[in-house]
Amino acid sequence: MRVKKKNHWSKWTTTEFHGRAKRAGRAGPGLIWTGDATAVETVLTSPNNRLPTDVTADLINPGTTTALFPKMARQPASLGNGVVRIFGRAAWGASPAYLRTTPRYAPRVRAVVVHHTATTNNYDADDVPRILRSIYYYMSVTERYGDIGYNALIDKYGRIWEGRAGGLDRPTIGMHAGGFNTGTAGVALIGDYDHTPVSAAAREALARFAAYKLGTSGTDPRATQTLDVGPSTRYRQRTAVRVPAIVPHQATSTTACPGERLDVLPAVRARADALVDQYHLGGA
Repeated sequence: MRVKKKNHWSKWTTTEFHGRAKRAGRAGPGLIWTGDATAVETVLTSPNNRLPTDVTADLINPGTTTALFPKMARQPASLGNGVVRIFGRAAWGASPAYLRTTPRYAPRVRAVVVHHTATTNNYDADDVPRILRSIYYYMSVTERYGDIGYNALIDKYGRIWEGRAGGLDRPTIGMHAGGFNTGTAGVALIGDYDHTPVSAAAREALARFAAYKLGTSGTDPRATQTLDVGPSTRYRQRTAVRVPAIVPHQATSTTACPGERLDVLPAVRARADALVDQYHLGGA
């Protein structure tokens, strides 16, 4: 696809195929952030020369303001003895009109599953609330998940944003890794990291978020956890699986997410472990 801005067309880009959404009964790619585009052009190809019919593009307008929310609500909250500062849902303008599910909770968080949104890395800091509102609408309404699936999202500037409703200070069950949602926290890096390195600011934020969620649950960020999980696209039936406490989405599901550049996770685990000790975050 490509988009038109100020009478100029962008370069062509491709997007991941997300497979069939069981609730919607349709298949297709994920969300692509276009910014202030005035037109979009798509080209559909097939390896077997058979193309689907009734092809549509869902166009999402995330709006331009969060003026309806109090100014104080747009400030980040300090959590975990100060190890993280996280912007709440009001900071990016999460409309209650699209919230169609009730939060559920696990006994505790035993692992953090790392994703990327596979949208774009070409965004400014001021674009992030609009990107979040787009992801929220896409996951809640288009994919019919009832809410944003990730518990938190991290932009390339190192800011952490609350995703799924229910409270980041609680073990809220997300909808980010089928079969692995209970007892995990899902965090998504905003961008496409198939071929782009993760920024230093985003790596630090990821380590701090993981230290907070794991440390306050008494889980060692460098440990391996045994989770009773499934079924998922990788495991056809419920089974016990050993995974790192900070685990890429690829280890839980048959997916290209979170991108090839997530080789930073060993360093993230070491940094999170140091932060657990530094901020006295429990018995990990």
